[in-house]
Amino acid sequence: MWSDWIYPETDICFACGEVVEGLGRARFCPSCRSKLSPVGEICCQRCGKPIADGELCDWCRKFERGFSQAFAPYRYEGLARELILRLKYKNQPELARAMAGEMARFFEERKEERMIELIVPVPIHRSRYRERGYNQAGLLAHALGKRWGIPVAEDWLTRKEATRALKELTAAERKQSLRHAFQLDERFEPTRTISRILLIDDVLTTGATAESCSSEFLNWKTEEIKVLTFATRG
Repeated sequence: MWSDWIYPETDICFACGEVVEGLGRARFCPSCRSKLSPVGEICCQRCGKPIADGELCDWCRKFERGFSQAFAPYRYEGLARELILRLKYKNQPELARAMAGEMARFFEERKEERMIELIVPVPIHRSRYRERGYNQAGLLAHALGKRWGIPVAEDWLTRKEATRALKELTAAERKQSLRHAFQLDERFEPTRTISRILLIDDVLTTGATAESCSSEFLNWKTEEIKVLTFATRG
């Protein structure tokens, strides 16, 4: 990955840039990791958002989800929010490798990676790709695929509509805006036999993006779609 030559040293914290002896490649130092707020054990069993009690959040009780379960190690606040914004808007693609490491360890603790057959990153529109030069979800997906030895399909799903910035929209507006935003490329139709897919993104807000992507795979009779992000909004 790009981080191999951007930061060739082995003991640099990717969050603060400090050299920490014995840290290892593409990691966050203990000080920075302590600034990341874990979601915790009490969370929605469908979308992974932190909740006060019960099994499902209000949204997941009211509405069906296209994905079976979503996972995120951290809350979208403090350093986690800063890292995502730096990755997306500050041209710091090297962060993806360390962020993917955090996502991988969280997923592995639950032994979820053993069931995955294919990893698919949430795509961005080609206009945003031209501006940014990369898809942050794609970088995360490839780092995870390399770690687990699972293929990554970055071209299967395309974003055919450049929607408004989702942070400006309400939950209902997000859902409506993303209703027809994604499309599966028909060239990959013969591969419909893949039954378990892991969808990758940087952050889960309402889950509307993951839901819209998942619905495309469900049209292909995919058996199960799970979602993994670096952070989730509470």
